[in-house]
Amino acid sequence: MKTDYVHLPLKILLKETDQRDGWLAISLERYIVGQGNTLLEAWEQFGVSLCFEIVLGLKLGKSATQPLAGIQPAPSRYWDMYETAQPEEMQDFSFPTNENGLPTRPKIEGLRRLAEAA
Repeated sequence: MKTDYVHLPLKILLKETDQRDGWLAISLERYIVGQGNTLLEAWEQFGVSLCFEIVLGLKLGKSATQPLAGIQPAPSRYWDMYETAQPEEMQDFSFPTNENGLPTRPKIEGLRRLAEAA
């Protein structure tokens, strides 16, 4: 069985909420957001949101190579934050990995039900 992959490069801004009570993971090219109490939770929720948007796009008949078509870019203030961010601010952050050293997938429990409801 051959599996096809689609490359969807996205710039992700990871930032504290304005109230400093949580974290946001914001895709710049397509305004998709994950929010959590911790940076890891925000990243996981971003993964859930991204998966949902891809499944929804496919259910709405969008091209398999462009399932996020029609989602607008993030507001310019987030682009500005991304452009002025210091990369070393994230140097100590790492994503959890499995026993093979590969990044683990975000939790997407219930995603199929959400997609079917769309």
